[in-house]
Amino acid sequence: ICSIKDIPKEYQDKHEVQILYKISMKCAPFYYYVGKKIMFNTRKTKLSKKRRLELGLSNRTKFEYKKVESDWVNYNGSSTNKEWNELLDTLEPDKFDREILMFVEGKTKAAFHEAKYLFSDEGMMHEKCMNLNILSKFFKNKLK
Repeated sequence: ICSIKDIPKEYQDKHEVQILYKISMKCAPFYYYVGKKIMFNTRKTKLSKKRRLELGLSNRTKFEYKKVESDWVNYNGSSTNKEWNELLDTLEPDKFDREILMFVEGKTKAAFHEAKYLFSDEGMMHEKCMNLNILSKFFKNKLK
């Protein structure tokens, strides 16, 4: 999936669509990172008098809200893991596999499914997993 047109139809018109993704290395040491990312942001822009007249809006309406696509296609995660960030910076993009695990509607569901994925099957405790924490509560270095 490389553009909005490729996502399932039921998620294209929703505002709070998030993806749960996994970035894995194709070569040794085969590290991976799991995260979530919102697909659309809402931008609040101030309306000019001319624009309000064009839209036929009252003088009280001062702002317009627009749905804007986020940088989800090239997003590498918000990891604070220095080793993982160095690998992302130094290695070429074709050395990584980007996989969308699921589409989720809403921040709460996205956080739940990310945590569920990281808690299951050793998840974060696996030596190849580069996630350092879950929900900023469970830290890898404190759980060992």
